[in-house]
Amino acid sequence: MSQTPDSLPKTPLLIIGNKNYASWSLRAWLLLRVFDVPFRELKLPLDTPEFEARIGNYAPNRRVPALHDGDVRIWDSLAICEYANERWLDGRGWPADLAARSRPSRRSASGVSRSPPRARRWRSERG
Repeated sequence: MSQTPDSLPKTPLLIIGNKNYASWSLRAWLLLRVFDVPFRELKLPLDTPEFEARIGNYAPNRRVPALHDGDVRIWDSLAICEYANERWLDGRGWPADLAARSRPSRRSASGVSRSPPRARRWRSERG
C-alpha cells in the first residue's frame, strides 16, 4: 500500500554536508528554510571517515544532500527541491512563469548531462 502525503511523518530529515563547502546541500536547505518547512537536519562532516561510514545509510549514491520523508528517499538537490515544491509549497517554490521555471532544470542538467571528452572516447571505442 502506498503512502499519501498526509500519512507521512510531519518532520522530514535533510542530510547535508557543510553548508559553506557543499553548495548542493545548501540549495535544498535554503529552499526548506526560506519557506519555513519544518525539517530535521543531519550534518555529516565531508571527507571524513565518519561521512564514509554513515552516508550509505541515507543515500544510495553516497552523496549529500538527501531527504527522507517517511518512506520516501530522495537524493539530488534539484529532485529534493521539486519534491518540496509539490509536497509542502503548493508550487510556490518555483516561478509562476513557465520559461523562468525551466531555468533551474536547465542549469542543473547542463552541469551533468554533457561530457564531451567521455562522449568522444565512447564513439572512438565503438569504431
